[in-house]
Amino acid sequence: MSTRTALPADPSSQTGALDTSSLNPADPSTRTAVLGEPLPESVNSMAPTQIDGADVNEPIRKLQAYQGELLQLSEGIRQRLATIQETAPRYLQDIQTQIQPKADALMDAVKDTSEVEIPRGVVLRTFSFGAVMLAAAAFGSIASGYLLAPVLSIFLGRFAAGLLALVAVPIYSYTTIKKLHDGGAAPNELNNALLLVSAGHGALVGYALSYSYVYASPLLPLTSLIVSVALPLALPTIGNHRPSVLAVGLGASLLAHFLLGAVFGPFSLAYITLAGLYTAVAGVVLQFIIKEPTLPLWTYQLGLVGATLAVKLAFFAVFSSDHAVSP
Repeated sequence: MSTRTALPADPSSQTGALDTSSLNPADPSTRTAVLGEPLPESVNSMAPTQIDGADVNEPIRKLQAYQGELLQLSEGIRQRLATIQETAPRYLQDIQTQIQPKADALMDAVKDTSEVEIPRGVVLRTFSFGAVMLAAAAFGSIASGYLLAPVLSIFLGRFAAGLLALVAVPIYSYTTIKKLHDGGAAPNELNNALLLVSAGHGALVGYALSYSYVYASPLLPLTSLIVSVALPLALPTIGNHRPSVLAVGLGASLLAHFLLGAVFGPFSLAYITLAGLYTAVAGVVLQFIIKEPTLPLWTYQLGLVGATLAVKLAFFAVFSSDHAVSP
């Protein structure tokens, strides 16, 4: 009788046949698992590349390098701030020492009411051509605010334009005109340059104030125009009595503003305030001319235009609205 040896039970026979329907014969891992074939060399070589120590550490090294650069930058900034903190008080003291005497002299000139000879020709030419310069500035302001603002907004912000109008443009205008004057430029050339810088100054102010509104604004050149007309007519009568000169020139200017506002309707608190500020600027310039009558005419004219535009810019920055204002 033959004896049969029992074979071990096939695990697949206990759990059922192996389902190979979901296996992809083209997949190397499938052939390895089912057929016992070794993985191709290209597959075996992938793992070391992906976990290579150099690749893993590269971001860490870059992060450490960036950290070192940031530390150096912060240390440089700290040293610069320490230097500024040490030197700033000295610089401010030097500036104050240089400006304070001039400011005191200007305040004394403004408050001075003593009788003195009025330089009639200087006053007339300063305010007459100053009115023309302010008209050019007003034209530049209107053109910039309504026509050029979309183009200028691509290159320059309104706040930056306001800063340029307050600081950079007056300095540039003064240095440019002074260079022409020192170079012996003809009066017509100087006048043309004054008109150009006034129009450019007004254009920057107009762009800075675009989309800023008050109910009504007085005419920019009206104050200078009235002063240039009223004073020559009144000086033969009032003589060199300074309070009378100021009262006639500035009073006539305010009266003209108020009459114009009452006739044409833009009579409001903003209108009155801005007209008063324009008149005050003219008064300061008039007092300065009486105090220092020997300076070049363009000095007074640039001061008149620059101060008037600065007053307008400051007033609109504080009291204007970003939408149209109704009475």
